[in-house]
Amino acid sequence: KPRFLHWGLYGNRAVRQGKWKMVWGTTAKQWELYNLKVNRSETSDVIESHPNQARRMRKSWERWAKKTGYPLTGYGL
Repeated sequence: KPRFLHWGLYGNRAVRQGKWKMVWGTTAKQWELYNLKVNRSETSDVIESHPNQARRMRKSWERWAKKTGYPLTGYGL
């Protein structure tokens, strides 16, 4: 399995695993999931049709945030 890559800046969050990328924007205030293999421009959110993938990625991001001290709240979230 591809490894997870996590990042966050000013309340924006993201996690990537292989063809999957999940992002949290401070404007939308919700996670969005994209399959970059078929949608590199990140225009079609597929989170509802891939809930298990989204759950794994969210949990991985939360573990990373706790480990690194990235704030889980704030920035209007």
